[in-house]
Amino acid sequence: MSSNLHSVMPDAAKLVSLRHRLGWTQQEAAAKAGYSDRLIRKVEKPLPVRPQTLRDVVQCYLSALGDNDIDIDQFIGSNQITHLEATSLDQNNSCRFVERMHDYYNVVYQQREIDRIEEFACPYIRFTSEGVSRAGIDAIRQRASLLLASFNPIEFTIDRSFSHNQIVVSYWSVRMKHVGVFFEIPATNRWVNVRGNSIVEFAEDLVVEGEDQFDVDDLVRQLTGQGPRVI
Repeated sequence: MSSNLHSVMPDAAKLVSLRHRLGWTQQEAAAKAGYSDRLIRKVEKPLPVRPQTLRDVVQCYLSALGDNDIDIDQFIGSNQITHLEATSLDQNNSCRFVERMHDYYNVVYQQREIDRIEEFACPYIRFTSEGVSRAGIDAIRQRASLLLASFNPIEFTIDRSFSHNQIVVSYWSVRMKHVGVFFEIPATNRWVNVRGNSIVEFAEDLVVEGEDQFDVDDLVRQLTGQGPRVI
């Protein structure tokens, strides 16, 4: 089953049990699996991860226990939601967390109302984007300000979203015009297209932790006139 998924929800209890059997801390497990401490915390919350990531962690644990018979499906949570079963805003208007994420992209980036970030993010939010970890709402506001100063307009399209408990995963695409300095590249007035995904965790109606992923190299290629990456 896992080979057909973009992401999987780990079975946190089984992974924590394996790590405890080995007597490893999260830091030791991360070092041995070749991932960061944050990734180990992610699979033990749990939060969605790539199937290969989960396989790597499970293989590390089982190999250390002398068991090389790996069935990744045994380590996928029973509440797994696949991309085919994703809950979109149109299909389920009762999913307020998905709706909140749609509102955030619309209000902050399309309507460019940056002063309203406080409506969506808690003061002590932790966030990772472009490979940089940030903490606090001022850091999030600074990042949004940079994007708004560099691109106008920014047209967000949420391709699909799904939620699990208080976690929302969104796959999105953006069309935007480069009008200001970005990554030391002066304004080119070029239109660029970017695809990416976000994973956020809510506490009540505010985001407390999140991560954005998109192809920065591809964006730079477009800004420098090389065109989008050919896959």
